[in-house]
Amino acid sequence: NELEGDSGLRFGQPGAGHTVVVFWDYGSPFCRNLWPHLTRLLDRVDGKLSVYLKLLPDGEDVLLARAAACAGGTGRLNRIHDLLLELGRTEASEAAVLAALGTAGLSAEEANSCLKDAGALQLVATHRTLAGSCGVKNAPAVFINGYRVKPPTGLDFYTLYAALLQLPVAAQ
Repeated sequence: NELEGDSGLRFGQPGAGHTVVVFWDYGSPFCRNLWPHLTRLLDRVDGKLSVYLKLLPDGEDVLLARAAACAGGTGRLNRIHDLLLELGRTEASEAAVLAALGTAGLSAEEANSCLKDAGALQLVATHRTLAGSCGVKNAPAVFINGYRVKPPTGLDFYTLYAALLQLPVAAQ
C-alpha cells in the first residue's frame, strides 16, 4: 500500500498491526486540533499502531513542512513536532523556526542546513502527488489501514478509535 510507505514522519511502532496516515499541514488549525486525538489513540493501542504524517502544506507555505521533513532524520522528531505545532502559521517566520529547531537541540548549522535541504522539498512534492492520487486536496485527511475516514461530524478520538476497531488490518 503506497500510503503506508515510510516517507512520512512516523510516530508509534514500526511494523505495527494498524496504520494511520494523516495528510498534514502544520499551519492548519484543524490538524493542530486533531493531534491530541491521535496521541490519545496511540496511547490507547500502545504498540499496535503507527501514525504517519504526510506533509501537505497549504499553497507554497512550506517552511514548517521543511522543518518537519528534516526532523525525522535527527532523532528529535517528537520534540520538533511539538514545537512546530506551537508555532502554527501565524508565527512561522524563518527566525522562529530556526529558534524552535535550536530549542530541540539542533545546532545553528544543523538547523540552517535542515531548512535548505532539497530532500525536504522533494518529500513535500512526493506527499502532494500521493495526496492527489488519493483524492485528497486539503489537510487533514485520515486513512486507517488504507481506508479513508470521512466522518460527518469531524475527527475526534472516538471516531478514530471506532474506525480502527471496524476496519480490517490491511486494505485489499
